[in-house]
Amino acid sequence: MKKIMGALTLLIITTLPATAANFEYPYIYKDPSIMAMGGAYTAVGGSVNSLFYNPAGLSDVREEAGFEVTLLKLGITTSEKTFDFVNDFTDVLDIDNETEQTKALNDLILKYLGENFHLDAQTLFLGIAKSTENSGFGFTVVGSAQFNFSTHTGAGTDGLIEVHQRAYGGVIGGYSRNFLDGKLKAGIGIKYFYAESVDHNFTTTEILENSDNFTDYVNDNYLFTGSGVGFDVGFEYAPFEGNFLNPQFGLSILNVGDLELGDAGTIPMSVNLGVALKPEFEGFKGFFKYPVIALDIVDVTKNNGVDDDWGKRIRAGAKVNIWDNKFTTFAVATGLYQGYPTFGVDFRLGVFALQFATYAEEVGAYAGQDEDRRYTGSVSIEW
Repeated sequence: MKKIMGALTLLIITTLPATAANFEYPYIYKDPSIMAMGGAYTAVGGSVNSLFYNPAGLSDVREEAGFEVTLLKLGITTSEKTFDFVNDFTDVLDIDNETEQTKALNDLILKYLGENFHLDAQTLFLGIAKSTENSGFGFTVVGSAQFNFSTHTGAGTDGLIEVHQRAYGGVIGGYSRNFLDGKLKAGIGIKYFYAESVDHNFTTTEILENSDNFTDYVNDNYLFTGSGVGFDVGFEYAPFEGNFLNPQFGLSILNVGDLELGDAGTIPMSVNLGVALKPEFEGFKGFFKYPVIALDIVDVTKNNGVDDDWGKRIRAGAKVNIWDNKFTTFAVATGLYQGYPTFGVDFRLGVFALQFATYAEEVGAYAGQDEDRRYTGSVSIEW
């Protein structure tokens, strides 16, 4: 992992672009299907994703589905401007004349000065979820690598390239229990993660002086590693039995007391509130099934220390299965994430599933300051 992190750092530093993520909230995994509906999931539940949002939601897995299994879910996320940069940088590499290439590289730096770039690769190696009449449980093995960069003028303390990288690998297990005839659900999760991090503002001199052994330089001076165990607790409450809209309220406390990862840093505790409408609607002859409308407010105690803006903490969205049967499923979702619109689709054919979504991350200190439009997709085997 150290060699991978170092090599990617060398590649990106020597090509001089990047993404600012100073004010992005820390995370381990973002599922495209959840981001499509604005990232609102605290009161929704019903899948292995409950392990990342609210363990009480494991009780919402449809009992008739038996074991819900996900294998090798491979996902990638990139920011909107990454494609433009890659194309422009490829053109620079194709220039044979050294003087012209140097000028083109300088022009490239100026063109993307201060821009945001993001790249995220994640794998859900295994996910299992199942519910019974009175309980639910889930387990997952997951890994992710996140790369965020921003370019500066090279003057002052900002340096030339500001780098924030994270890599996580670990397991999460969760259990939920039903009370009050199923109206109240309580869940607990436990997780173990190994992590690596790089946070540094690289100066021009620093880059040039260590260009021959830059990977070793980064590993020796700025790559930090660690591991830790964390806990989650969550609740769901559906007080109106028999109500057609089936409203449900959710509360989750993720990373109770903070998830300490040694020298690699900390993922702060997050207290989250949610409400969802899950109408008991089976659709029209198999079409338009299982609609969901949800609203979340995350980190209500403002524990992350990044900012105190409420706009960045709001997620809202809706999702419906256009069709859903034994052989195939097609769902669409839309929403608002940190004030920016989201959209996505899920498609399943047999055991093969595809997901795509677009959302915008607020990398500034408040909603509406610095939008970073991103595109995310995944492919997996599910049954």
